[in-house]
Amino acid sequence: MMRFAITGYPRSGHGWLANYLYKNGSVVSHEGPLSFMRPSRTVRQAHVAAMHALTGDCGSSWLLFPDLLRIVPRVVVIERPLSEVVPSFRRVMGDHKIPERETFRELERGFKIALELHPFVLPYEKNYSLRTVERICKYVDEPFDLVRYTLLRHTRVLQDTQRILKQTLE
Repeated sequence: MMRFAITGYPRSGHGWLANYLYKNGSVVSHEGPLSFMRPSRTVRQAHVAAMHALTGDCGSSWLLFPDLLRIVPRVVVIERPLSEVVPSFRRVMGDHKIPERETFRELERGFKIALELHPFVLPYEKNYSLRTVERICKYVDEPFDLVRYTLLRHTRVLQDTQRILKQTLE
């Protein structure tokens, strides 16, 4: 069963955190439920499947199913203002159209519910500091790896969102 989830609004550094935390036998993904999508599964069922297969997941989609976060032992919420998130989100979405207003309304609802679960809340950082990563590792009970942090600290992790959405929706 999944030991931790790191969530928050899209474009909040979840990909970098997943990349850092995928180590030492811990299977941590970025928006992992996308990997569990099948024609016979709902998006919620893909989240449940991810919970059974992964050590942890870092992604905003958990805000769509905040009730599932209730059964995850450790939840981290990254706070990033929507005024920063929306323009960044629009840039990565490009021409791919989604019901943006409805999507963000659902994410906001999930964000409020997630905060009621008393998660470990941290502010978004463009480049996560050593201290922040140490704190996350301590909270999710993963060893902090200074060498890995040093190697990855200047790495930018970007997901090919348009390609993934196209594959998922086909």
